Amino acid sequence: TIKKTIEDAHTTVDNFVHTATQIKGMVEEIEKINVISKENVTSIDNVSQASEHLHAMTENLNNELGKFKS
Repeated sequence: TIKKTIEDAHTTVDNFVHTATQIKGMVEEIEKINVISKENVTSIDNVSQASEHLHAMTENLNNELGKFKS
């Protein structure tokens, strides 16, 4: 009947709206993951730079200490 068809159409629309809302939530969560990933890359770069600096300082210290061993 027409009434049943209208009810089914209404249910279908409600389901589409619910699905769209869930997808929007998923996209928002993925965007949060993207932000965190970018922050992690920045942190890793900073740690890498600090490590390189410490290595250079260690080499310099070893060279200076080597002068006393000679």
